[in-house]
Amino acid sequence: MPQTNAEQVVLGLIRAAGGEWEGKKRLYKGFYFAHLYFAERNPGLLTDCPIARMPQGPGIHKGSDLLSRLAQAGLLEMEKSFDGPYPEVRFRLTDKGQQAVQLTEGAAQAVQQAADFCKGKTGSTLSQITHDNSRSWREANDGDILDIYVDLFPDEEEFEAEEARMQELNRALQQALAEERA
Repeated sequence: MPQTNAEQVVLGLIRAAGGEWEGKKRLYKGFYFAHLYFAERNPGLLTDCPIARMPQGPGIHKGSDLLSRLAQAGLLEMEKSFDGPYPEVRFRLTDKGQQAVQLTEGAAQAVQQAADFCKGKTGSTLSQITHDNSRSWREANDGDILDIYVDLFPDEEEFEAEEARMQELNRALQQALAEERA
């Protein structure tokens, strides 16, 4: 079972960045990276929230719905901003959102690492990093749910040796999703 939920990870990322986060693409990449950092040091899954293949790299499956729920709950404000002439979204935690973040030590460390990794990088830069390094993203089609944990194994031999472990993690995720739907 995951140790935390997707909403907590999103709020935690924004808090770790000082209470503001620029750009949905950057937030989605931060969410993806937090899962990888967590998996490197902890057993189990950070969340059971699927990460989907999107044209610009891995992203939160149904992320707009998740962000809308957080805004409607008064935990997060979304305001229009611009990256040059292009519209963007700036996310800001409310006081209620700041207080709502409750992460385990392992989750907090992974979220902080992801926020630090994203700091100073544009959404396009983070997307390019995932395009270059994410095996799961490269091998999937837009809309597919990604088995992101294969991205932790850089060479083919190590990947093949760990493929059974990855399949077990995927089964655990599918079981968690089925239990949630029930």
